[in-house]
Formats: sequence, structure tokens, C-alpha cells
Amino acid sequence: MFTCPTCPNEYDKLISLSLHFRKSHKKTAKDLYIALYCNGAEPTCKCGCGGVVKFLDTTRGFSEYVWGHAAKVPGKNNWGNNAKAKEKSLETRRDMLEDGTWKPFTSNETGEHWNTGLTKDTDSRLLQMSERIKANPEEVRKRSERMIQNWKTGVFVPLKKEDHSQWAGGISSLVGSSRTFSRLYKEWKRPKLVSSGFKCQNCASLRNLEVHHDKETFSSICRKFADQFNWESALTKHLNPEDTELVKLKFEICEAITDYHIQNNVSGIVLCEDCHKEIHAKRKP
Repeated sequence: MFTCPTCPNEYDKLISLSLHFRKSHKKTAKDLYIALYCNGAEPTCKCGCGGVVKFLDTTRGFSEYVWGHAAKVPGKNNWGNNAKAKEKSLETRRDMLEDGTWKPFTSNETGEHWNTGLTKDTDSRLLQMSERIKANPEEVRKRSERMIQNWKTGVFVPLKKEDHSQWAGGISSLVGSSRTFSRLYKEWKRPKLVSSGFKCQNCASLRNLEVHHDKETFSSICRKFADQFNWESALTKHLNPEDTELVKLKFEICEAITDYHIQNNVSGIVLCEDCHKEIHAKRKP
């Protein structure tokens, strides 16, 4: 016997109860099934997502999963255990990539990768991705190993000299050495720090102070003396950066750059690290 959950009526068949429930109480077959078999609560997807599942009828009740969610449950995803099917899928995706029918992560509006031109500073998604990776040592290790392997196997081909976007004519190491040259700090940087009261001249911060070349850029000064001392030619001749002649030449150039700063009283303003970065960011095209 089937008893109506709303009134005392009883019926021999479920279909009879369903007809009564819908006509007399103006409710649905779904409401009847929930009242009879679900303790009054509509069931949700068994994968745990909380999604609403499809109601079939009063005999079969509800589906167990939202469409496609059964694959989330261990043992339910047969495709994932089918090596042949996975290989076929990879082959299809490779073909679609080559002929251009599949363009993953591409913006429909611009036709470029979705994160083209974005950085962690301008896009919260990239910042979150970066933080998640950094917080996972195992992921950092995997990425590092994969990167090393890609360099070894030639997947990544290093860009050299003029082909590299950051190529500065071979003066990168020279610029680095000159910036940290002890005489330059003592005789040019420190006097400016003292003059500013060891405060950022933009925001008055006392932390991470740097001296910014506000008129003549430091790289242009280094380039001037690199050309004068034939630095690039010496680099080509002495490939080992620890070569005695190369080390000696770098020291001479650093001395010359320091003398230039002192003798010409090169203009510079004291800025904190953040203000310094902001100024350089504005210089970029």
C-alpha cells in the first residue's frame, strides 16, 4: 500500500497515488518522490559538488550524478584508464593544434594568448597562479626539472645577442659590476644619500634606498666607456668571464665610470625601491 504524504488516502499502486497527489494536491511527481523516499530533501550530486541532479520519474527517482560528474569519482572514469583512448585523444589534439582548428587559451577577440601583455601586477589571476606554484615545493621542483630537460633537449633554444629582447650589446655584466663598485658608492652614491637625509625624495621612505640617474642613464654611461675600452671585442676574444685580462679590463672600466660620475657630478636622486621601479616602468614604451 502507498499512503499519500499529504492526506490519509491509500492506494495499491504508486501510479494511482501519483495521479491523486498531482490532481488533488496540485503538486508534482517530483514532490511526491521527495516526500516518500528522500525525507523531504531533494538529493544532490553524489560527487559532492552539491549540484542539482535530474528527476526521472516516480519509479526511478533521481539521477545519481550531474551529467559528466561521475568521472570525478575514483573508479568511475573508465576513459582515464584506457591508454589507447588517451593516446588517440592526444594525437587528435596535436593534429588540431597543427592545422589551427584548436587554439587553447586563445582570446576570441584578439586572437592572441589570453595573458598576452598581462603581468602579476596587472592581473589577479596570474598573481594567484604564481602564489599557488610558489607555495607548492613539489610543483616548483617539477617545473624546474622540466625546464632543465627542455634546455638540454633543445625544446627551448636560447636567443643570443641581437635576437634577445634584453640584449644590451654585451654590457650587462659590466653594468652590474659598475653599480656595485665600492668607489662609486663611497664617492658618488653615499654623498647623495647623506644629502637626502637617507630618505626617499619622493615618498620619504627610509627603506631600500637607491640612487636613480634622473638625467643621464647609467646604461648609456656604461655603453660610452664600453665602446671606449673595446669591451665587446674583449668579450669575443676572452669567452671565460674569469679570464685575467677580462677581469682587469672590467676593473679599469669601472674606475673610469666612477671617475666620470665624480668629475661631472652626475645628477641622481634618492628613491626607495618601489618609487624607483615606478619611474622605470613609466620609461618603458
